[in-house]
Amino acid sequence: MKKIFIASAIVIAMTMTTTPAMATLGDAASNGQVQFLGTVAAKTCDVVVDSEGAVNNLIQFGRVNKNESVDKYFTVKLKDPTCVDNMTKAHFLWASPAFTTAGLGNQSGQATDAIVELKAVSDGNTTTNTALITSANNAVTFELIQGKVAEGFKYNAKFVAGNAPGNFETAAAYSIVYE
Repeated sequence: MKKIFIASAIVIAMTMTTTPAMATLGDAASNGQVQFLGTVAAKTCDVVVDSEGAVNNLIQFGRVNKNESVDKYFTVKLKDPTCVDNMTKAHFLWASPAFTTAGLGNQSGQATDAIVELKAVSDGNTTTNTALITSANNAVTFELIQGKVAEGFKYNAKFVAGNAPGNFETAAAYSIVYE
């Protein structure tokens, strides 16, 4: 009985000392968003990004003058095109916290009003969705054309410089589901 009384007294004392600290909660707050991206599939088909000037999936635009733009084309290619034998479609889903209704915004750097306009290109493996990929339009389906599968899935990334000079860094993730 004495042990229960001591334990109860400790719990009451802890409650009394933590209650004032809890009462101060609410003086400041935060909330945010986390995106999760994954794919469930029976097998994995590895891909690589192929582009002139690409290093480890990094598309380099180089120096661009204020209020000008530069286009870079890149291709997402299957390391082993036979991985999708007898399949007819490749569904891309793009995700980034930097996607806006105008494209892919700056995540890091001083060029805060620059943007990347990302679009699928219907060439080889074809797509009817060549509209700008944005926060509201982030899915692209390619038709797999037999004899063209090894050419991969083509995209155009257009870097549009604004008036603010400085570095521009952003990133987007994609997942691909084949059927």
